[in-house]
Formats: sequence, structure tokens, C-alpha cells
Amino acid sequence: MLRIAKLAMVALMIWILALLPGGALHADGENVLQNAGFETISSDAPDLWNRDVWLQTEGSSHLGIAQDQAHSGNASAVVENMQPNHAKWVQQAKVNPGRNYLISGWVQVAEMGSGEVGATIFPLGVGGCSRI
Repeated sequence: MLRIAKLAMVALMIWILALLPGGALHADGENVLQNAGFETISSDAPDLWNRDVWLQTEGSSHLGIAQDQAHSGNASAVVENMQPNHAKWVQQAKVNPGRNYLISGWVQVAEMGSGEVGATIFPLGVGGCSRI
């Protein structure tokens, strides 16, 4: 059984894949993501973030919050896949055409299978992505 645990503080812009706390989507030094560090939590989810999972079968993925592990701050988002899946935390961010944006963050990957991709960070609806 493939088990991938991803902790991150990144974000999904125009719906960005997110992972450990303290992530950023910057334009001219301004972070356009809200609750980018996943510090504000209601119930079992970071405020202003939504779960998005490709395979929705029971036991295929878990998206949650870890308050015992963080790069900075007190919390991190968790994406755990028990089988290959495209599970992610997403947030829609307001961006302006013609501006450059820097997407950054910290990712921790555990128990990744050989030849597997641990995490992919990318803006949805925009060509190109970065693999970690």
C-alpha cells in the first residue's frame, strides 16, 4: 500500500496545491494567500482552505491538520495518500494579469515509494508546475 504523507505550508493560487505552514504566494512582497501558514483552524481544517481529492473512495486519502509538526508557527496542513491520488488543499487567490508571482513553501515527505513523486506545487489553470 502506497502511503505518502505530505506536510506543507504552501498554497494554491488560482487554486494552488498546498502543504506546510508559512507558505507564500508573493507579488512585490505581498502575500496574496490568506491563512498561508494554516495557523487559523476550525474543526479539522484550516480556515479559508478547501479539500480537493480526485479519488474519493473511503480510505484513499486523508487531509487534515497537524499541530505537533510545523516548520514555523504551530500547525501544518497534512495530505496523506494511502493509494496514488491527487489530493490537495486549495484556496482561490486574487491575482492580476501581467504580474509575476513567486510560490514558495516548505514540504516534508515521508514513506514515499521508489520512483514516486512526493509533492507537486502548482497553480491550477496555469501551464507548468514544480516537482519536489
